[in-house]
Amino acid sequence: MTSSLGAELRLVAVDLDGTLVDSAPDLNHCLGEALAAVDMPRPSEDQTRSWIGDGVEELIRRALAHAVPGTAPETFRERSDAETTAAETFRRTYAAFSACYAENLYERSRLYP
Repeated sequence: MTSSLGAELRLVAVDLDGTLVDSAPDLNHCLGEALAAVDMPRPSEDQTRSWIGDGVEELIRRALAHAVPGTAPETFRERSDAETTAAETFRRTYAAFSACYAENLYERSRLYP
């Protein structure tokens, strides 16, 4: 874009906390893809919205805990002392989410009015 002074203007906007961009639709899509990759049900967008906060890793842990009744998000933390099924499930889910999000970062997200 060119300003009235003839200089080119460039703008970079960074939204680290979801105040400028509603990214929940993309997060929900990729969380659904990631959970499907580990044979777990896809969440609704409302569920995903309720789990957003504290980063992607925590989003995934909350979704996994919801998908496996009776578990807490902490169950899916990596443990350096032993390989656990829960830790492996988290790693696989995180990898699938990351791959999807790299391809779908702005496909469904919208600026807030």
